[in-house]
Amino acid sequence: MKRKFSIEALESRRLMTGATQLSGVATLPGDGQCTDVPEAPDGTELAFVLKMEGDLNGCFYSFAATAESSPSGTYRERGIDIYVGSGEEEGDEDFGTFAMTYLFTAKFDEDGSEIWGRCQHPITAGTGTGDFEGVTGRFDFRDDVVDVTFPYKGHLRTVNPNAADAVLGDSLEESDGIQDALLEVATEN
Repeated sequence: MKRKFSIEALESRRLMTGATQLSGVATLPGDGQCTDVPEAPDGTELAFVLKMEGDLNGCFYSFAATAESSPSGTYRERGIDIYVGSGEEEGDEDFGTFAMTYLFTAKFDEDGSEIWGRCQHPITAGTGTGDFEGVTGRFDFRDDVVDVTFPYKGHLRTVNPNAADAVLGDSLEESDGIQDALLEVATEN
């Protein structure tokens, strides 16, 4: 069941609770879905694309910056995500984007089959556009390896964009500065 709400409703919920809780399921996109891939941030390459449904409806693009595996089969990947879509049912006019850094961890069997996987996606302050201007928060995905779906839960919080500028400084002045700042955060640790 899809919940329909506007950005104004998100703001109203935020004022009451401090953050808007969101959930849904992401899937691999079907033919003709999520084909307008944003330009890859410097130092990254497209890792995967997901079609988001639920409280967010749109496309989720992940660009890997670093990856490492261990002999035991664990895998860690860091990078940058870009969400393009709405906070309403597909086709509605509310639209925007935001960027995140991510950490994906998984365990693979000897044959390469995923045993489990999960990832954390903190939203980078100051990257929201359109109806997501000023949004911060975080999403967590858990891979359902049987159904090949990616349930997500998270929260959005609206902040004053001028406050984000004050915290992040001049790196928000140009898109290259945002990409550099995101890449730096994504490759830390």
